[in-house]
Amino acid sequence: MAYSISNNVDKQEFDKRFKGQKNGLYIGLASVAMVFAGFTSAFLVRRASGGWTTYLLPDIFWISTIVILTSSASLFFARYFFNKNQFTAYRWSLVSTFLLGVVFLFLQKSGWDTLKTTGVWVDGTPSGSFFYLISWFHAAHIVGGLFVLLFALYRSLTKFFDIPRKFTVVSNGLTLTSIYWHFVDILWVYLFLFIVWYN
Repeated sequence: MAYSISNNVDKQEFDKRFKGQKNGLYIGLASVAMVFAGFTSAFLVRRASGGWTTYLLPDIFWISTIVILTSSASLFFARYFFNKNQFTAYRWSLVSTFLLGVVFLFLQKSGWDTLKTTGVWVDGTPSGSFFYLISWFHAAHIVGGLFVLLFALYRSLTKFFDIPRKFTVVSNGLTLTSIYWHFVDILWVYLFLFIVWYN
């Protein structure tokens, strides 16, 4: 059975703080979504203005998409194991999520390099410039998520679980981390399919 905060006052304080943190995260993610919506809108406007060169994305981007979706599944299981107090499985799921995120970045880098060899580069065609802008900016958010996952992994290796108050802090942090990570994963799927369809 999971730990909980026994003092009702403490519980109300934690719940109030957590609600504020979650709302703040949602506002931040909404802002990020608006930025990428602006990128894709500008993409369509520029594409319609003429002088647009199409190209095929390397297959490695499909592989990276599968990898990032797998990382979301891994983090889902991390939350599942955490809620079941199966902390060893929880730690390994966190490690898997982190490593899959790193693999995603390496695959993205490989895809960018492949595109460059075909003449599609940031200072080349407008279509290529947009792809690099969008994918690089997304990769920056993945890097941010990796740092958050590292912090979650650090907490999982300490004795936070032995103290009800700290256990709740870890649980809330894991929820926020999951919301962010799933968001950037879904965001990449949208961006990737958008580029594939409209390029």
